[in-house]
Amino acid sequence: MTRALDFPAGVVLLTGTGVVPERDFTLRAGDVVTIDVAGVGTLRNPVTVVGTGG
Repeated sequence: MTRALDFPAGVVLLTGTGVVPERDFTLRAGDVVTIDVAGVGTLRNPVTVVGTGG
């Protein structure tokens, strides 16, 4: 993320989950991550490539 975006000193990325996917798991552009919380609602985030990746 820091290759494509500027973050101020001291920034911490928190994923909010303890789920660890299999080693060969990867998200690709066009995938959609959906989180459903009963009584709260649904959050949908499309996966987008940011920066050049290298």
